[in-house]
Amino acid sequence: MALHHLLGYSVSEIAAVLVVGESTVRTHLTRGRAELRRILGGSDE
Repeated sequence: MALHHLLGYSVSEIAAVLVVGESTVRTHLTRGRAELRRILGGSDE
């Protein structure tokens, strides 16, 4: 989340740094956003 949202890395850049697939990065970003939404009490809209 930090690499993407705070430092501006693209999904492909993160995948290269972490040596994982782009789909893995997208999955982790989606799960991270959902967890933040849950913790902060936001809606799914």
